[in-house]
Amino acid sequence: MFGGAGDDSILGRDGNDVIRGGAGRDNIAASDGDDQVYGEDGHDLLGGGHGHDTVEGGAGNDVIGTGSGHDLLIAGDGDDTVSGGWGHDTVKGGDGDDEMAGSYDADTVKGGAGDDMIGGGTGNDVIEGGIGNDMIGAGDDDDRVLGEAGNDFLGGGAGADTMLGGEGDDRLNGGSGDDRMAGGTGGDEFIFTAFAAGERDVIFDFTPGEDVIRMHGIQGAGMAGRFDALAPHAEGGSTVLGWKGHVIVLEGIAPDELGPGDFLFL
Repeated sequence: MFGGAGDDSILGRDGNDVIRGGAGRDNIAASDGDDQVYGEDGHDLLGGGHGHDTVEGGAGNDVIGTGSGHDLLIAGDGDDTVSGGWGHDTVKGGDGDDEMAGSYDADTVKGGAGDDMIGGGTGNDVIEGGIGNDMIGAGDDDDRVLGEAGNDFLGGGAGADTMLGGEGDDRLNGGSGDDRMAGGTGGDEFIFTAFAAGERDVIFDFTPGEDVIRMHGIQGAGMAGRFDALAPHAEGGSTVLGWKGHVIVLEGIAPDELGPGDFLFL
């Protein structure tokens, strides 16, 4: 099916359809079957439906969504809004400031170039921010989050997450669960807003004097008293500290390398 130039409304049929909107503001809804939908030029509204679909927005500020199935969604150029559905989806952003979500199940979401907002949703997701200053929230379950180039915010949410900031001055908040974090290059901030007994987080590349650990609710007399309340001590070539039974490990750092100035207490 070909829409051609103009603002088209196209409804697919059952079966494996190929639908091209052409230039213009198109509204395309696929249906059942393994469909291919191409919005092409223009600000398009594209829906995949049921089945294992490929949906590509092309140039323009597009809105793309799918239903059930293992889908491939490609936003293309422009400031796009893209959301997967049920199934193991792959979502790719492209150039532009995109809003993207994997939604349900274990998805792969890649932001591309631009300042993107990315959510993983439920499932063990893989999220890559790409180039730009990205805001990433992994959501539930055990996720792998890569900020890549730019000054990014990485939020792990619930689950045992693995997070790497990459290039730039990044902020990382593992959330609940036993998380593994590395800021990468730049002056990074590791954020702890809640503490749960029995949880154990690991920071692999903390650099005293460059990176900072931001902690909320630590009690003590002044900066020095709060630092002492964390009881930093050596353990196997690393420094272990904690609060309320929540343990934080700084790999490869000796306790005497740390001081109150490496922390921001709020």
